[in-house]
Amino acid sequence: MSDALERRDKDIENRGFVPERSYTFFPDVEESEFFKTASLEDLSETCNQQPDMSARFVHELWRNKRLKEILELAKKGAIPDLTAKCPDLDSIQRVLIFGNDLIKSSAMMVHWGGVDPKECGTFICETLALAKMGTQEITTLNQLGEEDKQELKKAAAVIGEVMHNAIGTFKMNELLSNIMSDKLTAG
Repeated sequence: MSDALERRDKDIENRGFVPERSYTFFPDVEESEFFKTASLEDLSETCNQQPDMSARFVHELWRNKRLKEILELAKKGAIPDLTAKCPDLDSIQRVLIFGNDLIKSSAMMVHWGGVDPKECGTFICETLALAKMGTQEITTLNQLGEEDKQELKKAAAVIGEVMHNAIGTFKMNELLSNIMSDKLTAG
């Protein structure tokens, strides 16, 4: 039994769980340092060059408390607003790619990384809110209209439902809905 637990722990470690720093998709020191120090232009270029990993990039920025940069990336269009109406096929594709990576990477964090679902839910809700705020070029949640707030709540619930169905160990849809409601109420 202990051999199996050791293998599982090693497997989690190899997937990026670093106990003293929380979950990271970039355990390599050089990669990790990039997300701590990179300029907005470098971050934007990275997101645009690898859109299928952009949610993982956003998670690393979030983990390093670089929320302003996430907001600015949304303003530049490097991170799409998952609740926006897509005017063209390219926009639809960017939303689908980012949404897929957000769900996949979040599920990986919870399932393999042992991340508390509430922490993961906070990341998802803050990412959705920052992307919405960035595309509307506002700086606080209080500036969002009621329709925008409802769209964010729906997006959080949908992502939570997909994650619940994928992982099946808890009610992620309820958790995300509650976290988003709390954030929007607090402003």
